Amino acid sequence: MLEKLFSYSGKYKSHAYIAIGMIFLSVLSEIGAFYFLYRLISVIIESNLTMDSILFFGLGIIALYLLKSLLFSFGLDHSHIFAYNTLFNIRSKLSQKLKRISLGSILTKGTGAYRQNFADDIENIELLLAHGIPEGLPYFVSCICVYIAIFIVDYRMGLLSLLTIPIGILSMSGMVKSGKTKSEQYQKSLINLNKSIIEYVSGMEVVKVFNKTKKSSKKINDSIENYRKFTVNWYKVNWNYMAVFQSVIPSTIIFILPIGMYMVYMNTIKISVLLFCIILALSISTPLLKLMNYFPVLYNVVKKIEKLEKEFEQPEITVGNRDAEVSSNDIEFSNVTFSYDDAIVIDNMSFKISENKKVGIVGESGSGKSTIGKLIMHYWDVNKGQIKFGGVDIREISLSKLMSSISYVSQDNFLFNTTIKENLLIAKPDATDEEIIEACKSAHCHDVIMRMENGYDTNVGDSGSKLSGGERQRITIARAMLKDANVVILDEATSFTDSENDVLINKAIINLTKNKTLITIAHKLSNIKEMDSIMLIDKGKLIGNAPHDILLDNSKYSQLWNRYVKSLDYKFSV
Repeated sequence: MLEKLFSYSGKYKSHAYIAIGMIFLSVLSEIGAFYFLYRLISVIIESNLTMDSILFFGLGIIALYLLKSLLFSFGLDHSHIFAYNTLFNIRSKLSQKLKRISLGSILTKGTGAYRQNFADDIENIELLLAHGIPEGLPYFVSCICVYIAIFIVDYRMGLLSLLTIPIGILSMSGMVKSGKTKSEQYQKSLINLNKSIIEYVSGMEVVKVFNKTKKSSKKINDSIENYRKFTVNWYKVNWNYMAVFQSVIPSTIIFILPIGMYMVYMNTIKISVLLFCIILALSISTPLLKLMNYFPVLYNVVKKIEKLEKEFEQPEITVGNRDAEVSSNDIEFSNVTFSYDDAIVIDNMSFKISENKKVGIVGESGSGKSTIGKLIMHYWDVNKGQIKFGGVDIREISLSKLMSSISYVSQDNFLFNTTIKENLLIAKPDATDEEIIEACKSAHCHDVIMRMENGYDTNVGDSGSKLSGGERQRITIARAMLKDANVVILDEATSFTDSENDVLINKAIINLTKNKTLITIAHKLSNIKEMDSIMLIDKGKLIGNAPHDILLDNSKYSQLWNRYVKSLDYKFSV
């Protein structure tokens, strides 16, 4: 595990070695100060105290403690340089890994999980890198050296000094055993609490509108109470272990002092030898306690590292680097099968969309319509078959080439927390103001933007939260128009727009894609009636592919169309 961590440090690995060396010397300096204290006390006991001895040993103690502080401080400087640069490298590697994982897998896992990976899980490793390794190893070596020294001076005192360690280990093992059985439950209760909080905050508007505050509050309060009960009960189990551990481990003289005094009384050990052993034992009490405190930290960090390693081991999407060979914008599915986990979503589907054609995709909810659009965008690798773009398997085409050739607008439109103009420039960084305005006029959002206080320099907020759903949707459509890609995929792209703007936007889209391939995935069948062809999807299978008039002979499509027509005449009775 440590070898793996060090592999992420790169050129900063040397800082870890420097930190270990400096902290080890700082520990030896403190032990040296205790030795000088022992010599000073010995001089006093032997009645040989002089001003020279006071100055020598006194100044020696001060100098060694100053040296200890300086070395420890410099050591921590280097350990933190090592730690934070290693964390940077881990985060960089994870971000690079995300680029190679299928976008569909990332969206399925959710942003919250990746936020925890990038922020919490990686940050928790800092304690091990900045303190656990640089401090723990020197503390361990110095403790061993001191124990060896005590045994050399008097093996009986050495055995007595070791008696506190088994007691400390037993208490520590009790905490570790408890942690193994309850850490998983703790994580589950924490995840449930986080989910409840996110759901409570996100759904606040719905809760208030439907007056469900009592029920909603009960759910989050129950989650908080369950988390509180679990953590308190867990701590109650560990309190006794912790008390024994914290009190016994640093008490290295608890057996040496009384038994040693008795041995002095029985004249079986010199008082100077006892005094030296006591001071040596005292000198390792703090390093020993810190060393033992790192064991539970190490356990938790190991779990975090294992979790991160699973992310690094995720299967990567198949991506090639073929660009020049893509000579057309034809899209072809050849016996494609795709499934989410074990559920088949696209079942042995084959079709071809020639370039510059206008194609609609319809079907019941959950039939697989949106999945087709996402597979064209290479959100996932297919389980079986091939998807070709310009006659080339998309797994052989670079993502940059594929993304530059296709504009995709979904119903889940996303805007970054910056200005409207900056959000639009994502599609075409070198776009002129005239091009931006023209795209927004086509999407019927220019007038809306100009009515805002700062116009195109208006900040849209997190995920576009300062705009209405229709405004966000029209801006994302304008962004797709500005990109000017050869293929445009609209997945329920106008679901939030009102009927008047819906008609105008669709006319603008048709005009702007005259010499482009247009794929429209829609519930509003009026948006695709005039398409060159309409693909009818049912339970992951293609059961019809023809223009509207011909497809009406298909009973399933006829049923969808009649249902749509009836919905237009539906009126609410008051």
